[in-house]
Amino acid sequence: MHFPEGNGYKQVRQYKNERECNAVIQQSREEKIARMERLVDGVLPAHEFRLEEWLALQLEFEVHVVHHCLQR
Repeated sequence: MHFPEGNGYKQVRQYKNERECNAVIQQSREEKIARMERLVDGVLPAHEFRLEEWLALQLEFEVHVVHHCLQR
């Protein structure tokens, strides 16, 4: 069965995309807290923290870009 893509369908799709985006960002923030705790505890060297942080920021940026593009 095919449903026409009216305003209601578009809003549902945007809402679903926003929830998925927020879930990725929430997970990213929880991982950041864990990295910071490992850094403070001396378990994670500073250079590894910076690398992991850079990779996480790249992912978060990509999520924002994709989310923005899908809303158009």
